[in-house]
Amino acid sequence: MDAAVTARVLRPTHLSEAILMLADGARPLAGGTLARPDGLPRLLLSLDRISELAGVTGNDATTRIGATTTLADLLADRAVCAAQP
Repeated sequence: MDAAVTARVLRPTHLSEAILMLADGARPLAGGTLARPDGLPRLLLSLDRISELAGVTGNDATTRIGATTTLADLLADRAVCAAQP
């Protein structure tokens, strides 16, 4: 039987911190329910606490959906619902 894989999880709260951690070799992770132990990197970067990556913004021409925006957030956003009924 293989030894268990242990990953260190970093949890930055600002995008600037996350960028530095990526430069140090961390692998970004949002959600992670499909992470497999045989492919799990040793250093993970959790994106769920970075507020700059959440939410929906935009104008008449574009819509930006942040990487950590949930489906519930999308369904609650009036502009998204109006544009994509």
